[in-house]
Formats: sequence, structure tokens, C-alpha cells
Amino acid sequence: MIVALATALALVLAAIAAIHFYWGAGGVWPADDEAALINTVVGDRRAKAMPPQALTFAVAIAIAGAALIAALLPVRISATLDAGVTFAGASLCVLFLARFVFGYLGFWRRRFDRQPFARLDGALYSPLCLMIGVAFALLVSERL
Repeated sequence: MIVALATALALVLAAIAAIHFYWGAGGVWPADDEAALINTVVGDRRAKAMPPQALTFAVAIAIAGAALIAALLPVRISATLDAGVTFAGASLCVLFLARFVFGYLGFWRRRFDRQPFARLDGALYSPLCLMIGVAFALLVSERL
């Protein structure tokens, strides 16, 4: 069960990382152009362009790293590496749960109010962060 959860989590995060790599390379799916993509996946009312390529690639690499941590959580390697993987998993749990909470706070909703981002954030992005955070919590708790 734990291996299946870790695999599913790693695959979800790998897919999200791949989409970020695609956007960093100039792709605009699921939108038709950059302006529509900003409205769909950035949502910040101040944004005039997509984030810089280097930042988008950095985010993609960070999410790919999270996928790797998810894949490593059910594996025992050595005491030192196990402690690092556990700490990373717990940190990712807190990060994703915080992103979930932020998605419903007033300051967030006011800043990221472009549509369809605001609607998608409440219905998809924030709940996905909750599921990812809970999955990391379950995986980390199995290591303790």
C-alpha cells in the first residue's frame, strides 16, 4: 500500500514537473496563447507575462525533486540518507499543506483573482495540494 501511494505521488509530481518544463520551453497548453495561460495558471492580477524561463525551470526541477523524494520515502537506504529523506518528506508535507491553506485565504484570493485561475485554484489546484500534503504525511509517518 505504501509503495503504491509513493508511486502514485511520484507520478503526479513528475507530471506536474513535466508541465512546468513544457511551459518553461514556451508551451501554452492548456491555453491558446500566453495571455490566456497567465489567466489560467498564474492568476496574479499584476502579471503581464509568464514567469521567466529560468524561474519556471527552477520550479520544474524542484517539483521533480519532490517526485524523487516521494519515490524514496518507502525505501530504506542508510541511517544518514533515511533521515534526510524523512526530513525532506516532512518539509514537503508542510509546504503543500501551507499552499492548500493559502489558496483559501483572503490575501491570496485578492492577489490571484484572474479567471479562470481563481475558480481552478479553489476547485483543483488547492485541493490537489491538500492531497499531495496528506500523501507526504502518510509516507513520512510510515518511516517514523
